[in-house]
Amino acid sequence: MKKLRLFVLFFLMAIIFSACQSNEVKKSIITNFNADFTASKGDFSAGGSITANDGQTELVFNKPQTVDGLKISNDGGEISIEIDDLTSTADEAYLPNDNLPQLIHCVATEICDGREILYQKNNESDTYILETSKGKCTYSVDKNGYILSAQINSKNFRIDFSNQYELG
Repeated sequence: MKKLRLFVLFFLMAIIFSACQSNEVKKSIITNFNADFTASKGDFSAGGSITANDGQTELVFNKPQTVDGLKISNDGGEISIEIDDLTSTADEAYLPNDNLPQLIHCVATEICDGREILYQKNNESDTYILETSKGKCTYSVDKNGYILSAQINSKNFRIDFSNQYELG
């Protein structure tokens, strides 16, 4: 009987100890932000600024020069494209699925919905893996919770963020 009690006590201590080990605090990822970005899809690369707020994104391009001033807003399926004084809208279902602005929108809105898996952790940044609507996304977050970069290898897509600040 003593052996059974000792075994039960040892088993309970092991469960409690392992539970304490696995309750690692997950980093809070900032998803409402403004930042500069550089993105590439295949051989094409572009840059500009992004505002991501509650599932909506607004991209203002400044590189390359051929798209300087182009503004693309995605409001959960409704796309607005503006350049100079011309504005056009479209439902995202009618646009090519893997274009650069939609991949950027995917990264900015699908990250941090609770499905990500911590892949690698260190003092400066954490790396996560997430299955998004556009494919498997690997992204890094700095120690303050800002997204540093993301890539979807199956789409040959990468984006890097800089000069970020959180929106209230």
